[in-house]
Amino acid sequence: MSHENAAEKEMIGFLYEINKERKKEKQTTRTPIYIVYDLQECFFCDSFTEEVNEECEIFNSNLKGKKAEKGFVVTLTGEDIEPFYIPALDEEQIYDSVCSTIRYWTDLFVAIFFTRKEAENYLQRQTHNLNEAYIYEAYPGYRNIQMDKFFCLLEKI
Repeated sequence: MSHENAAEKEMIGFLYEINKERKKEKQTTRTPIYIVYDLQECFFCDSFTEEVNEECEIFNSNLKGKKAEKGFVVTLTGEDIEPFYIPALDEEQIYDSVCSTIRYWTDLFVAIFFTRKEAENYLQRQTHNLNEAYIYEAYPGYRNIQMDKFFCLLEKI
């Protein structure tokens, strides 16, 4: 058997396994793909104004829907301690502070998979490298001819 035939056979076997696993999974879209995102903690430091206070939600920039929150970042001078975040207990605490903070989360793209099972396996393998990772089920895009063709061919294997 030639090297090319062996590679083709291996590729078809790999695609067959993906297709078999996809058929087992309950899919919410016709051609789902599974994306692993990791939530990254971010801060916006500034003295609060009424506008920022009312529009705290503009900082919500993650698909998981984790809400932004108001608080303070504390830096201890002369100490060998990383700055740390303290949530605000009430509105008065925010307006009395010189530099208040909004803590919010953004999504960091980590990896993409054809099956949920493999995305879950990945999370288990990489848990030590991730903060608040999660799987987002997406679709490859409306009228994405290349991906539609790929998934149609995959279903024929």
